[in-house]
Amino acid sequence: MISRRALVAALLVARVAHADEEPKVHGAIAFWADALYARGTASMVPAGSPTRVGAQIGTGGAPVLDLGTFSLRGDYLGSLGYGGAGLEGHVDAWLGVGVRGYLGGSSSHARDPNAPYGLGTVSIANHGPFVRALFGGEYTGNDDLVLSYGGFGATAGYEIASTRRLAEVGAVAMFAPSGRWRAGAPTRSLDATRVFGLAGSLLGPPLVLRGRALMLRPREGDRSDPIDVLFGQACAVPIVASSILGIRGDAIEICADVEYAWGTAFTTSGATSSRALVAGVSIGFAQFGGLVSK
Repeated sequence: MISRRALVAALLVARVAHADEEPKVHGAIAFWADALYARGTASMVPAGSPTRVGAQIGTGGAPVLDLGTFSLRGDYLGSLGYGGAGLEGHVDAWLGVGVRGYLGGSSSHARDPNAPYGLGTVSIANHGPFVRALFGGEYTGNDDLVLSYGGFGATAGYEIASTRRLAEVGAVAMFAPSGRWRAGAPTRSLDATRVFGLAGSLLGPPLVLRGRALMLRPREGDRSDPIDVLFGQACAVPIVASSILGIRGDAIEICADVEYAWGTAFTTSGATSSRALVAGVSIGFAQFGGLVSK
């Protein structure tokens, strides 16, 4: 007897097969990706100083929901471990809630006689601009380094969402009520900081990319010396198992990441340049999936 899941899948295939060439995909796309990984790190604080290595265990994910004009996007990475610079950790968490528009969409079905029930793979996607309220921040630290900030603001950009992938790029503007910066110099307060920059990502096999370029401008009396932060991550995500219709799957995730931060620090003798570099390599297990309602 055919299972209920197979029957639902067959109905979805029939729906896609009879869709218009340019369907108005204004329904819901729910996309998610989760990972559990082991991460090795190398840090140079200040940048150019002897390298200290460490090991961490971490997790990450990206829940996404587009429901009509409603748009929700989450993205988080978190790891904790120990190394040559003592206890070390990294937390990077963002949540955007807002609205999006639709400028186009597509749907397709590729038959595969070797797939479960011979149904093949369904792909449904749409794209358009978005505007979201933004909440989030970052903490990266060990005995030598502290970079932390968190707050609220807004982001606006363009998104492509599908059953298995999400790609977007946008501008970021936010206010961070509190934060800290230390890299080979006394700790500097980043309270009441204005944050501006760009962020982008591509999530979904066979590739995961994350990137961010931010300028942090704390208010410190008459001074507003910036802290600049560059972050990038690239992952190869070969699929090892894919469910019916290819809408859900399991994969091995192999990643490399790097973060470089630089700015002004203040000592008893005056202002000085302060820099830090942290890089990591990780391998882990990832799951991804999507649901679509037209």
